[in-house]
Amino acid sequence: VFVDMMLGVFETLNAWYKPYWFKNRVTIEGLEHITNAQAQGKGVLLLGTHSTLLDAGGYVCAQYFEPDVVYRPQNNPLLDMLIYRCRGTIYKAQIDHDDMRGLIRHLKEGDA
Repeated sequence: VFVDMMLGVFETLNAWYKPYWFKNRVTIEGLEHITNAQAQGKGVLLLGTHSTLLDAGGYVCAQYFEPDVVYRPQNNPLLDMLIYRCRGTIYKAQIDHDDMRGLIRHLKEGDA
């Protein structure tokens, strides 16, 4: 768990501050399903584990389509501001985890 946590910290920092590190190192399988659904005006709900590649995976996805993210505000206001600002460079929108109406609205608008 500790090894994965540290990998996640460094991968997140790469996604925020050195995103070009991922160029030509990753691929997405099944991307056509997302692009086809969005071309039809349908929203796409992507589910993932809260593990090492959360923001790194978001950055990779952002190279192919504009993803939104659902997040939980941090208890520490300074940390929350830092994370929110850094994720703002990756995601099209950041939806509070308590804002299910906002999530549904984004899905109805065809977002992922």
